[in-house]
Amino acid sequence: MRSLASTGELCPEPESFGPVESFLGHLEDLRWMLLRCLFALLIGTALCLSIADDITALLLAPLESIRANPGSLNVPQIEQRGPGTAFMVAMQAGLYGGIAVALPLLSLVVGSYLMPAPRMIERQVLLQVMTFGTLMFLLGPIASHHYLVPLVLRASLQFSAWLGLSSTMWFIDDYAAMVMRLIISLGLAAEVPVLLRGMIRLGVVSVAGLARARPYAVIANLVVAAIITPTDIGSCQLLATPLHALFEGSLPIGRLVEQRQKGGAAD
Repeated sequence: MRSLASTGELCPEPESFGPVESFLGHLEDLRWMLLRCLFALLIGTALCLSIADDITALLLAPLESIRANPGSLNVPQIEQRGPGTAFMVAMQAGLYGGIAVALPLLSLVVGSYLMPAPRMIERQVLLQVMTFGTLMFLLGPIASHHYLVPLVLRASLQFSAWLGLSSTMWFIDDYAAMVMRLIISLGLAAEVPVLLRGMIRLGVVSVAGLARARPYAVIANLVVAAIITPTDIGSCQLLATPLHALFEGSLPIGRLVEQRQKGGAAD
């Protein structure tokens, strides 16, 4: 963009600044960004609704594995709450699954809106965050389904037995919602190291600042775990532990990034 100088001639503005857009232009860009996100979410939800029966069977697999080897646990049966329960479970499977399927595209659309003309370093960081973030988001639900969900279910059953409570059935909508929240939440949490690494590389945060924020991270992880898991202490701790482990794992990765940047600056 060029501006008039005092001599009346056009003078180039610094290259570090992109074109200045009007307020209405920003609103138009925001509208198209939201429409693209909605379209991606609708496509992902439609795809997952078409295989809702397979998703439901996948959600029930951790409980069936406990039923195959219950030990001293009383494993309840899964029942419907009412005539509309199956429809609600299918919609939950479609929505949560659609978010998981559409997340890579959603992050690309939002990233393009936030940085319409990024510098080279920002473009590299954005590409790395997109690539490794998608990979970590896929690994997170896999680890959650095979390890975390069975642990949480066993902890919930053991806690109920310790209190002297027993149940012959669980409702499928409550069960499916809890399992899907666990899977999606760990998938999102798995992206924390990738996002923090990108922010450290761009200089938005520092490792020292993250280390000072450790007490707040512990509280935040406990709050998130308490919201997602059933209302028992064991399940909350089982989820909060990997969440905080991901945060702690980001610190040595961030130190390597800072050391590499200092070495490059020294050269």
